[in-house]
Amino acid sequence: MMRRWLVWITAALLTAVVVLAARFSREDRRHVLCQRPDIVVEDSLVHPFVQAADIRQLLRGSQLRIEGMPLDSCPLAAIERVVSSHPLVKQAEVSLSPSGYLRVSVRQRVPILRVINRQGDSYFLDEDGRLMRVAPSRTHRTAVDVPVVTGQVLATDSLLNRQLYDLAVRLQGDRFWNEMIAQINVEADGRWTLTPNVCDFEVCLGRPERLDSKLAALRAFYEEALPKVGWDRYSKVDLEFKNQIVCTKK
Repeated sequence: MMRRWLVWITAALLTAVVVLAARFSREDRRHVLCQRPDIVVEDSLVHPFVQAADIRQLLRGSQLRIEGMPLDSCPLAAIERVVSSHPLVKQAEVSLSPSGYLRVSVRQRVPILRVINRQGDSYFLDEDGRLMRVAPSRTHRTAVDVPVVTGQVLATDSLLNRQLYDLAVRLQGDRFWNEMIAQINVEADGRWTLTPNVCDFEVCLGRPERLDSKLAALRAFYEEALPKVGWDRYSKVDLEFKNQIVCTKK
């Protein structure tokens, strides 16, 4: 019986300590002021699209009051909304330390395909299949190592862009194809041509259908046929026809 009373008393004391600590913590937070935000952009060395300076400028333009605000009054949700409104930001998270340390973590949108069409329009498709418009000055900061699409493709053609995205996902998800394909050209008749990084020939993919079987056939051709006949024997490899590969000699 005595042991049970001791347990109850100990639990009551611990509860009281937690409640008092929380109360004092709230009191302390009222007197702590928010400091200058520390902005961290993920993969900023790999993807040059968003810089910490861009986020600072965005926050200044929003006229949100941050620095000097009491910790309890710092508008964390509003800061997240403002940062997430940047067209090249995928996700933003804002956190505060008890000392008033404000951290803004930014995740950029990641491109998996770049389109440069015959009209001179240029844009990216990101990992979610959405269009990304990036100023040329940003893309010149560092090379963006993704396949390039050329030819008859428009930003307004949502079906075609979705088909290109589906192919890009397949290429990115396989190390072999991710390193192999450099360019995709969309012809006026709707047929696609691939330009490999390796081998001096073009690959006629045909219309964007049966992509998995076409890529499987092309991979088998690379791994089984080319080592035997030579890597420089053909100028064209055609995958358009079902269950066959048609090659044109140089």
